[in-house]
Amino acid sequence: MRVIVINLDRSVDRLAEFMAVNGHLAELSRFPAVDGERLDIASLIKRGILTPAILDYYSIGSVGCAMSNLTLWDVAIESGQNLTIAQDDAIFNSAFDCHAAELIATLPADWDLISWGWNFDGFVCFEMLPGVSHCLARFEVDRMRSNTRSFQDERISPRLFKLLWAFGIPSYTISPKGACSLKSNLLPLRPVTLPHPDRSDPNQFLPMGFDMTLNSIYRHLNAFVCFPPLVITKNEMAKSTIQVSEDRLAKWDRALTLDPCDIGVLDSRAYLLHILKRPEEAIATYDRALAVQPGNRSMLRNRGLLLFQQQRFEEALATYDKALTILPRDVEILRMRSRALEALKRFEEAIANYDRILAIEPGEFLVLRNHGDALVAQQRFEEALVSYNKALEVNPHDAQTLNNRSFVLYRLKRPQEAPASYTGHS
Repeated sequence: MRVIVINLDRSVDRLAEFMAVNGHLAELSRFPAVDGERLDIASLIKRGILTPAILDYYSIGSVGCAMSNLTLWDVAIESGQNLTIAQDDAIFNSAFDCHAAELIATLPADWDLISWGWNFDGFVCFEMLPGVSHCLARFEVDRMRSNTRSFQDERISPRLFKLLWAFGIPSYTISPKGACSLKSNLLPLRPVTLPHPDRSDPNQFLPMGFDMTLNSIYRHLNAFVCFPPLVITKNEMAKSTIQVSEDRLAKWDRALTLDPCDIGVLDSRAYLLHILKRPEEAIATYDRALAVQPGNRSMLRNRGLLLFQQQRFEEALATYDKALTILPRDVEILRMRSRALEALKRFEEAIANYDRILAIEPGEFLVLRNHGDALVAQQRFEEALVSYNKALEVNPHDAQTLNNRSFVLYRLKRPQEAPASYTGHS
């Protein structure tokens, strides 16, 4: 399968790294990316490609990214051929060529687009059970970034699901029909307000990039996502050629002079400050937003996460508690609350909090393991053993759980039950 990688002429190092990492792909070609700094914006507005308002949301690099993809969509339309497009930081599984061809062959003739991966620092939403339930999935971005080689060697059994929402477009395949549909629905590029795919979350998104804007149309197309992904990206913002900058912050601030209580702008401003590594200002911006909308669970969660990262654990805990008064069974916030309690060495409360999660999701592997760890901290070894055993029923080969279980068995003076490979408590 031919893969076209989008790469700026000035980004020679990124191309060299892409080629070195993805040398196993059968056929690669380079497309010279559109440089946003050299675009005639007035001409694009006149031609109906974008509206002036989108410039309040897209960086100039994001406009260039959009134009690169749109240009390749025109190639698909004119050639009548499917195109597989990749960003120059994409990392492909070693079996991509084989799996991708097989998966495309399973699709109905009128398919539009297949996303082969997404940004792990966001989430993906797809129809796991058509007509029954969708799946909203989150991932461990830091762990992924340190295990890209393992990902490439991993034997994956992927399937395609109807795509509803995804952050990032590291690689996708588009059909000529899909290219026509996307252009007719997206152009001119304009601001859109996107509701959170989790209907219990009142948060809304404003399009800070082309990949986010695509979420306004996925559910209306025959768009699919590969799960597990066949392509990942480290998505390292410091190296990105399209990510937001200080200029964007000034645009948000100008918008807030017109409407200081605009929740969407405040949320986007806080997220941008987080990207710019200005956490105290991001927290203060969330405070402004929460003064307007105190019950915004998503903002409370994000504020709590920032406070936790700043090691302000008591404040993070108070923020999570506020969020849980709105949605007491929010497992994600309960997990974060447990981390804050453990950081404060309030292990008995952390154990009770894990019990609360397990009452909602009894088979949650990481919760079971962490529950066991908190019990060990309180020297409640018999109960810890029960938790570790339950965790191993879910994931029998997890080395950390096996090691921790062995430690507990030694403390219980039952070393004969521990595997010979035990190396000591981690």
